[in-house]
Amino acid sequence: MLTSTKQTYNVRPLLYLELCAALFVEVFIIRLSNDNMEQQTWIINKVRLFFMVSASAQLLYAICTYKDYERMNHQILLTLVNKISTMQKIKECSWDLDTDDHVDDCLNG
Repeated sequence: MLTSTKQTYNVRPLLYLELCAALFVEVFIIRLSNDNMEQQTWIINKVRLFFMVSASAQLLYAICTYKDYERMNHQILLTLVNKISTMQKIKECSWDLDTDDHVDDCLNG
């Protein structure tokens, strides 16, 4: 099922609730209108079509608005590690050299 992917996992409970509601409406329609089979079929098909359109829209919205927080956290950690290593290099170079011109040479070389 599509909701087992990371992008659509959050919409799964809502889809299950809507599916239960659609089934309830179908049973309700069948119980209330025993006489006209064509009308029952038409109404049930409309309920199913509405559920399909609604579920498709929700899945598409979930896919389009998905943010991979694990990937974003990894990028932030890499950026922090790079900044810290640069700061440590600057600190080491400043201990070795007294002028600022030599700090740039130390970082580049």
